Amino acid sequence: MSAKQQTPLTPIELSAFCSQMAMILRSGIPEREGLCIMRDDASDDATFALMNELAEQSEMGFPFSHVLRESGVFPRYMVDMVEVGECSGKLDEVLDALTEYYERERAIKASVKNAVAYPLIMLALMMVVIAVLSIKVLPIFSQVFSQLGVQTAAFAGGILRLGSILGNISLFIVVALAIVAVVSIGLQTTSSGTEKLGALLSKLPFTKNISLKIATGRFANSMALMLSSGMDTDRALEMTAKLVNHAVMRQRVDEC
Repeated sequence: MSAKQQTPLTPIELSAFCSQMAMILRSGIPEREGLCIMRDDASDDATFALMNELAEQSEMGFPFSHVLRESGVFPRYMVDMVEVGECSGKLDEVLDALTEYYERERAIKASVKNAVAYPLIMLALMMVVIAVLSIKVLPIFSQVFSQLGVQTAAFAGGILRLGSILGNISLFIVVALAIVAVVSIGLQTTSSGTEKLGALLSKLPFTKNISLKIATGRFANSMALMLSSGMDTDRALEMTAKLVNHAVMRQRVDEC
C-alpha cells in the first residue's frame, strides 16, 4: 500500500508485516535494515513504495512507532502497542502478539462474513419483495377498492396507506441508504475514518457491548505486556490509557 493514499492495511497484511518484523528483530537486525530488507523483497510497487518510505523515515533516526504513525496506513492500536513494546523493551514479543491478534481478526471477519452472507442476501431479497408489494401492488388494490366503493378493515386500510406513503418517499429512502453506504465505505478508507466509525459503533445500542469487550481485551493485553516487562503499575496504566479510545473504558482507566 502506498502511504500517500492513506489506505489502511488489511488484517492479513498487518499480520504478515508484524510477523516479518518480529523475526527480523529476533535475528538481531536493526529496524532500519529490516525495513530495507522488506523493501527489497517487495512483490509489488505499492508495497515497495510503503517500505521505502518507512525505511527513509527510520534512517532519519525516528522511533519505529513514529515511523508507523506518520505513514498513515497502520491502525492506531498497532502503533500504540509498538510504542509500548519500545518502552518495555519487548518489541519483538509485542509484534508476535500483534501477529496473532490480526490473524484472529482476519479469521473472525471471514467466519462472520461466511455466516451472515446467505441470511443477508435472503433478507435483502425479502425486503425488495415487500417493497415492491407495498409500493406497486398495494396502491392498485387501494384504487380498485375505492372504485368499487368497498370499505376495508382498519388493519388492511392501514397497510394500504402505509404502502402509499412508502411509494411517495421511496426515492428519498433509496438516496438516504446510498449516502449511508457511501459514507461508511469512505470512512473505512482512512485510518482516522476507521477510528471515527469505531467510535460511532461504540455508542450504538446493538454494537456498544461488543465494542466494550474489544476495548477490555486490548486493555488487558497491553497491561499484561507492560507488567511482565517489569514496568510499575502507575506507568503501565499511563501508557495503556493511550491505547483506549472507548469512552466507557477510558473512564474506568482514569478512575484506576
